[in-house]
Amino acid sequence: MVRPNLWRRKKFKAKIDGSVHEKRTDAYRTTQVALHTAITTILVEKEIEAKTLILEPAGVPVNEMPFYLNAMREFCKCSRNFTSLTRQNECINIYAEYVEKGLRNNLV
Repeated sequence: MVRPNLWRRKKFKAKIDGSVHEKRTDAYRTTQVALHTAITTILVEKEIEAKTLILEPAGVPVNEMPFYLNAMREFCKCSRNFTSLTRQNECINIYAEYVEKGLRNNLV
């Protein structure tokens, strides 16, 4: 069954025009770049520390290291986005998820 023309017109009216999308992206570009740069510098430093101080001395194979680093990134994201009890519960969930995937619980 085909919808009436009125509904089809509304559907296409709601879609964002390419130029509007481009203007919005340009407006937020500088703040997005600044946030990405700040977070990347923090994460890169933490990843290097995790590799050299925890994973390599523990004898973790190189092909398993990305999984541990993903867990670390999720913990960082969780600690940045949540506070107190919510943060604690989210971190417990992340921990359980990665231990269930097979990562060593003393390294996660």
